[in-house]
Amino acid sequence: MIEKGVTLFSALGLGLLLGTMPVRAGNPAQLWQLLKTKQCPGCDLGGIRLNNVNLSHANLENADLSGAILLHVNLQDANLAGAKLSGLNSAYVNLSGANLKRAELNTISIERADLSRADLSEADLSEMHSSYTNFSRAKLEKAELYDAAFTHGDLSNADLKDSKVNGAMFDRAILRGADFTGAQLCPSSIQILPACASMKTADYTGVKGLTPGFKPDYP
Repeated sequence: MIEKGVTLFSALGLGLLLGTMPVRAGNPAQLWQLLKTKQCPGCDLGGIRLNNVNLSHANLENADLSGAILLHVNLQDANLAGAKLSGLNSAYVNLSGANLKRAELNTISIERADLSRADLSEADLSEMHSSYTNFSRAKLEKAELYDAAFTHGDLSNADLKDSKVNGAMFDRAILRGADFTGAQLCPSSIQILPACASMKTADYTGVKGLTPGFKPDYP
């Protein structure tokens, strides 16, 4: 069950918006193409609403899904490289193993999702709000993570090399074995919140590559 007050956009709220219909909104022709063939690269699906849909291994490269609402959607191993997902609201989405390289994921709200092993390298996740989401072994190399929130997230063994993590919040997150080599944790050499990444309440056992002098338990 989703805990009250944890996320900006609850699963209940998503359900009310989606109603009982499995799909809504979006370009009708391209939406039908996606559902029938799972092939919709470059499609205009902005504002689409999907509920209980299986799109595993779908090709949505460079597609526009900005402002989409997704609930219980299976996108395992899907190709979303370069896709526009800004403003996405979602819960219980399976994106494990998905290709999200260079995707636009800024300002998204995502809860109880699975992004384990997903390729998010060079993606923009700035100002993302996530809770209880699995990023274990995800590739976040060179990703933009400014002011992102990973509340109760699992980033164990995630690759965050050369990422920009200024202002990111890892509240009660699991960071065991995560690699921050070359990552920008603060905008300057002075560790001051909220400008720097916050790991105080996280489990940072075995974290690798933290900038010399950076204290994960600060302040």
